[in-house]
Amino acid sequence: MLDSFEFYCPTKIEFGQHSVDKMKDYIEALGIKNPIVVTDKVLIQIPAIKEAIEKIKNVTIFDEVLPNPTSDLVMKLKKFVEDHKGDGLVVFGGGSPIDSAKGAAVLAYTPHDVKEYYDSAENKLPIKQALPIIAVPTTAGTGSEVSKYSVITDEETNLKESITSDLIIPKVAIIDPLLTVGMPPSVTVSTGLDALSHALESLVSTIENPLTNIMAIHAIELILDNLNLARIDGENIKARSNMSFAALLAGMAMSHCCGTIGHAMGCQLTSQYSIPHGLACAVIQKNALDYVGDKGKNIKLLVDYLDKSDNTIGEAISKMKDKLDKLFIQLETKMDLSDYDMKSEEIEKMTKDAMQHGCMGLNPVKLEKETVKDLFESLK
Repeated sequence: MLDSFEFYCPTKIEFGQHSVDKMKDYIEALGIKNPIVVTDKVLIQIPAIKEAIEKIKNVTIFDEVLPNPTSDLVMKLKKFVEDHKGDGLVVFGGGSPIDSAKGAAVLAYTPHDVKEYYDSAENKLPIKQALPIIAVPTTAGTGSEVSKYSVITDEETNLKESITSDLIIPKVAIIDPLLTVGMPPSVTVSTGLDALSHALESLVSTIENPLTNIMAIHAIELILDNLNLARIDGENIKARSNMSFAALLAGMAMSHCCGTIGHAMGCQLTSQYSIPHGLACAVIQKNALDYVGDKGKNIKLLVDYLDKSDNTIGEAISKMKDKLDKLFIQLETKMDLSDYDMKSEEIEKMTKDAMQHGCMGLNPVKLEKETVKDLFESLK
């Protein structure tokens, strides 16, 4: 018998080549009169994106988003939206522009600071409304176009904070694989590994469910089969399309299940050492398989499906570790962080912060502080 579960995805998904051409229709359908485009200075120079923006009426552009959006950046975007009387946000980019827009969508036309909406805030303000968002991902990884999370680096503490609400889920996600063709190999790899981490962690989260498991398993299959093809040949539109779809599926699963120790630890690596988020989470995944507890049954489902075989849970976990090893070898990417010169005192801080991260509590096996510290040490 299946357990009871809840699933909610209010985003209108428009997927396919040239789907960005329908942007104007969705802006009109949402009644947005003064759209604010949110992006960065690199993306705005890409011909396909420039062309899409030029078709938007009465548009104002904010192109100052940087990797790993900060609290100050979100506050700057809030003011920009208010100064230009924006009534909706159109976002081109990966997780950084989309997460920035989500934060600004909540803050616009309020007197509040972004810190007052952090999930960790002592007296967290309730989110009662948000400006509508149309998200156009240009990477295949974050899944932020269909998630209820905004991840923001607090400039005072250097911690990755989150804002969570159904109200910040984009109203429309336009996923046009052609917009990912310009991604360099390093970004292709990191964002693809982010999607892989979303899917793997969704499978073993304490709040996984049968529907998210289906999404996660298919996403993992697509990533294992297509990520390296997309890295080697960035214009392989079939591989790009499959990766865009995988990121969408993994994002939907992650939005319902949240993450586990991969994200609890990976967020600290990004904050402390500026390691690309997807890589930071992915290097944890192999060792994390030792701490999946009774959710090992879902790793068995995954490997049985991938290999068309029947394994014990232990065999499935071992085979999944082998698959991760092979993927990293294919990607010519190290599964350690020896290049980053990690210091023992910084590992102590990251361990403390990881233990307090919301995703840590959703891991099926409760880890002791020393175990988390040892996992960080193993990456040196």
